[in-house]
Amino acid sequence: MSIKYDVTMDELNAYQTEFDKPAAYEVIVSGMITPESYACVEGLSARIEYSEDGKAVTILTGLFNDQAVLAGLLGAFYERHLTIISVRKLPDQD
Repeated sequence: MSIKYDVTMDELNAYQTEFDKPAAYEVIVSGMITPESYACVEGLSARIEYSEDGKAVTILTGLFNDQAVLAGLLGAFYERHLTIISVRKLPDQD
């Protein structure tokens, strides 16, 4: 069984990320989390937003030195049994 994606190679290449250089990410986590939960990454900003049904989510944004740092943060959330809603690479700020 094969999966057909309706994108061009140029579109795919636009999303290629170098793993060993800094990049900005947005990480959305269910609930209101404490700063200790993301203290392993310096310089993250956090804000709380509420969904239509009144549930809180924490939105973290910041520059990660490399994807190993991002993986470490996600691993810390996993160890704390926090629900990760999404992880998104933000556009480069050249």
